[in-house]
Amino acid sequence: MDRLLANQLFCRVVELGSFSAAAREARLPQPSVSRLIAALEDGLDTRLLERTTRRVAPTLEGRAYYAQVEEAVRTLTHASAAARGGFADVAGHVKIAVPGALGRRLLLPRIVAALIESPELRVDVSASDQPVDFVAGSFDFAIRVGPQPSSSFVARELGRSEQWLVGSPRYLGMRGTPQDLAALRGHHVVIRGGPIAELSRLALITRMSTDEIETAYVAVHGGVGLSILPRWLVALDVLEGRLVRVLPEFELGGAPIVATYPSARRLRKPARQVLERLTQTIGAALA
Repeated sequence: MDRLLANQLFCRVVELGSFSAAAREARLPQPSVSRLIAALEDGLDTRLLERTTRRVAPTLEGRAYYAQVEEAVRTLTHASAAARGGFADVAGHVKIAVPGALGRRLLLPRIVAALIESPELRVDVSASDQPVDFVAGSFDFAIRVGPQPSSSFVARELGRSEQWLVGSPRYLGMRGTPQDLAALRGHHVVIRGGPIAELSRLALITRMSTDEIETAYVAVHGGVGLSILPRWLVALDVLEGRLVRVLPEFELGGAPIVATYPSARRLRKPARQVLERLTQTIGAALA
């Protein structure tokens, strides 16, 4: 058992009041979090948390244990982050552009952590899917999803965003779960960013189209139809049963996640350091 991780997770469950919230924050499956905390309880031979269908709360022993370990866990977490290349040594002003959904879900939590770790760091963030004007906006770099065509920019691929075809249990309960491509005919779909090339030969019924990924995500959750969404956005929903991955053997490819900045401009040291840390975050999230 990773005792530090188990104690970190225990503290976050106490602070957040939820196994699932702590699992999402740590980007771990909820059963793994439950197992680690159960192993911690076994090692201490005491029950730290009371679990009910509605809430999680520390026991009397759990409150006492939390009071004793919380500060130590925070110190060790900070030291581990610094040893792995955390933000503690980063200082200066950085201005970046990140994609809307990917930025909010994956990158902004890391940026917030950076600001907590480094009192000498200031970050200006534009979270949008609109084209980036580096000259007018004075951005150090941008992170974008999809190919970047301009040859006057450095385009450094940080990973590829795997795509899944998903639907809600409610929708699939009404329409049935297709077992092969032919069985997709007549299914309702939510189109994001244009026609689904891989499925264009099938007689699909477009119920909704949008240029914004979280709009499609909400529509799929609501039971409007099937949609192709990135794994990093829906994997936890699939794991916990809120969404169902349809035809997992069907290869939908992936979209590159790219860091870009003008090729004539060299990244300043704080911008380079922030980009390196965000690259690690993306790599871990896509693994």
